[in-house]
Amino acid sequence: MGEEGESKYGAKETEIPGPTTAKRGCRDILCVIIFIVAWLAWIIIALMAFTDGCPDNCNDPQKLIYGFDSSGCMCGKNCTDDGLGDNTGMYSMYMPNPLSPDERVCMETCPPAFSFNKTEAEEVGAYKCPGGNCTLAGRVGLFFFNQRNKGDFASGDGATDNCFLPTSNGTECWYPTYPSSEVFFKCIPAMPANLTKEDLEKLAAVGLPVDNAEFAEMLNFMSNPGGEIGTITAELVSTWYIVLAGCGMAVVMGFAFLMCIRLLAVPCTYLTMIGLLLMLTVSTLLAFDRTGKIQLVSQLDTVTGQNISALADEAESSYGEAGVSEGIMEAISWVLAVISVIYLLVMIFMFKRILIAVKVIVEAAKAISAMPLLVLQPLWTFSFLSILYLWTVAVTMYLMSAGEFDPTTGTFVYKGGTCTADITDLGINTTTNVLLISLTLGSAVRMRTGEISTDSGATWAALSGAHVDTSSSPNALLLADSTLKGTSCKYDAIFNTDKCTGNTNTSSAVAMPIGGCLGVLSNNNCSDDTRNKDFFTTPSGMSNGTISWNATAGEIKLWIQEGQVLGPGTITIAAKIRRCTSNGTCGAWDLTGGAVGNTSWGWRLKSEHVLSYYNFTYLEAVRKCNVLGTTAKSLPILTKQKDSEMKASGLADMRELPDADLKFDTLPTIDNWRSFIPIPLDGTTYNYLCLAHLFMFLWTNNFTTSSGYYVIAGAVATWYWTLDKMALPRFPITGSAYRYVRYNLGTVLVGSFIIAVVQFIRIVMNYFVSKTKALENNPAVKAIMCIVNCCLWCLEKFIGYINKNAYIMSATHGHGFCKGAFQGFMLLMRNIMRVAAVNATAIVILFFGKLLILAANLTVVYLICSVYAVELQLASGPPMLTLVVVAFCTWFIASSFLSTFEAAIDCIFLSFLYDQEVNDGKDKPYFMAASLQAAIGVKNNQIAPDDKK
Repeated sequence: MGEEGESKYGAKETEIPGPTTAKRGCRDILCVIIFIVAWLAWIIIALMAFTDGCPDNCNDPQKLIYGFDSSGCMCGKNCTDDGLGDNTGMYSMYMPNPLSPDERVCMETCPPAFSFNKTEAEEVGAYKCPGGNCTLAGRVGLFFFNQRNKGDFASGDGATDNCFLPTSNGTECWYPTYPSSEVFFKCIPAMPANLTKEDLEKLAAVGLPVDNAEFAEMLNFMSNPGGEIGTITAELVSTWYIVLAGCGMAVVMGFAFLMCIRLLAVPCTYLTMIGLLLMLTVSTLLAFDRTGKIQLVSQLDTVTGQNISALADEAESSYGEAGVSEGIMEAISWVLAVISVIYLLVMIFMFKRILIAVKVIVEAAKAISAMPLLVLQPLWTFSFLSILYLWTVAVTMYLMSAGEFDPTTGTFVYKGGTCTADITDLGINTTTNVLLISLTLGSAVRMRTGEISTDSGATWAALSGAHVDTSSSPNALLLADSTLKGTSCKYDAIFNTDKCTGNTNTSSAVAMPIGGCLGVLSNNNCSDDTRNKDFFTTPSGMSNGTISWNATAGEIKLWIQEGQVLGPGTITIAAKIRRCTSNGTCGAWDLTGGAVGNTSWGWRLKSEHVLSYYNFTYLEAVRKCNVLGTTAKSLPILTKQKDSEMKASGLADMRELPDADLKFDTLPTIDNWRSFIPIPLDGTTYNYLCLAHLFMFLWTNNFTTSSGYYVIAGAVATWYWTLDKMALPRFPITGSAYRYVRYNLGTVLVGSFIIAVVQFIRIVMNYFVSKTKALENNPAVKAIMCIVNCCLWCLEKFIGYINKNAYIMSATHGHGFCKGAFQGFMLLMRNIMRVAAVNATAIVILFFGKLLILAANLTVVYLICSVYAVELQLASGPPMLTLVVVAFCTWFIASSFLSTFEAAIDCIFLSFLYDQEVNDGKDKPYFMAASLQAAIGVKNNQIAPDDKK
């Protein structure tokens, strides 16, 4: 029954599970919510990548494929709207000077041979002609600078227009060419093996290098500006159909192998185990033969009658010529011998447990036979993963193409840069022409409708006098002077106001906005003066912070807010009333008025140029920089925008403008969404977006594969825990999927998240080390990285193993992730030796299955690419990078298909261990098959129906 360590690893299980009857509830729901939010964020990131720069300059993944000419115009693109050239139809990037990466030309086809004169260069398109002006009236062909201005004779029929010679003007000239061939839209040098003396002289005469090594150096500059992603994209654009065909064949092979396992489980298991032993034995013997310890090959010579040793020497395949020393080969031989002996001893001493493993595999095959549609489950998983990969590739390409090509560095740079930091560090100053209105009060006063109080409201007196407008309600202070009157005034019926064109061109306004902050004239950074405008209002308090201005009568009326205490002292406000005419000439006012009524007060009106300083807020800067990209573009527009807002608000100081950082006048659109982002969209931000994109891919990828595993485990658990296998519930796979989606999505999301975190750390760590050359070439760092990678890989595999057991326990009992993981782990630890046997056997079978599918598919694809290279337009034969991608996809597809069998084995085994703990074969019959009962020496009183023979 249970094995060693029973008390140490918890008590035996007692509850008989029922996958279809277990009490279930929604598990790990918080993780589901987090996942949905994370996916919404991922979609936003994708939309940002897809629409960045739109509508005029959208991200274009083609930037990762094609090169750029010297001006920064992409090959194949018309850039005349940007003031650059037209490269329409010219997709091949050619470097005329192999030693100068700054010189690049886009061409229709790569130059196939040397060309040393203008006519030949013109024929292949190796020239520069900005604006297309290299023509002469009445003559056919191109005529460059010297030929146009000095004539054919003086320019040697264009010979002096050679771009490499100092006689050319460098901008309208032609290039001598060298032989090249196109490789993924780049013209790579294809120099003859032995250049003649005449060729070398011609090369030197026209300014080209004369050493093949110098041509080889240009390959360092031919790297794709999109980096490794760009290089991969460029090749796959040309060979995508090969990858697609390889994936299709891998699907067929995976399906076929799964059917073979289903029908031939026992032979496949034993053949795999024996085959591995034979492989280790033969490898050990051959290794010792290479050291001379045994004479295996020479004995084969005698038996076969052929000199195999001589053939090996002829093929230059001996260990000496291969560079492997005899000492190293002997060490390898002994290592293989030890592994072979250990494997043989394990098979002998663990035969009983290996027998259980074989029977578990057989039962897994039975489960798949009972539910044949399980073999289609990988197709669903593969379909979802295909959609995920297409989505991920598309978003990746758009994120990588979010920058703009910098022709000076040959790389992509992102918008923004230091724009936000520059603008927030830069202060601006502005000068505004306003009318300062000052009230000087001899004592503290309060005012209300038609009355005034000088004792804090204890007594009130009527408000009257020459400077009081008693016709209005409430009464207003009246500041009037004949010089304030405008001339040539007309009534505007549309705006219900007077408009004057002389002396003052400021229209009348019942509620003219005023400002309290007065730039350098204010104290304490405007903190005290800003509230001055709040003392004033319109009739009946309709609009605070305003005054009334009548341009025709030359009158300013001030209504004081009821209850406000003014004085003693001077209160100054600013109004946008100017003494200007419509023809642009301006004058100034400086008017005063005296004491009136029962308190001493006076007023002054003075035209003033107010100087103020302003620092843009972070959000103002970042929103504008995200749209325009550079400080030079953003700062003038921001300054103009704030100045316009200040004048429109009737203020004298930008600091008094309301906070507009989070004010949005419209909803986000393709045109303006960047202005809604509160963080700088520069290179650093895009790096973070790429990291978020990577993590979401890892999480979703693990979630998708684990979901398929969970559904299979649920279906197999239903089959196992049905005593009468002939009475299996209808639609066990559909039922398993329903229970998973209804109750346990969060369970799988938790496990997938943990795996994704470990994978993310590994990828990011290795990426940054690879980008840091000082660390990459440091032996100590390499050793540490190797150890850390190994530990993280082991941790990932261990967590993955725990996750699978958690999924099985959850599918069987309805547990959440933590409880299922703990319960499954304890169960395995109580049966650790059986676990080792079953896992080792299953791993070997599945590994060899994957290896078989990989080798077969890769061989077929390689042969197709070799035999049909011409038809497939593969000038350089089988594309190695594409074959690597096919190999990766094949391994993944094979793993997806064999995961069905793996999940079935894991579920049968865990259920078997649980079965032997909770049942006794009497009152509680075993659910395991008779073959497994015999393997552990137990027997049901009542044999299960499917085992009656």
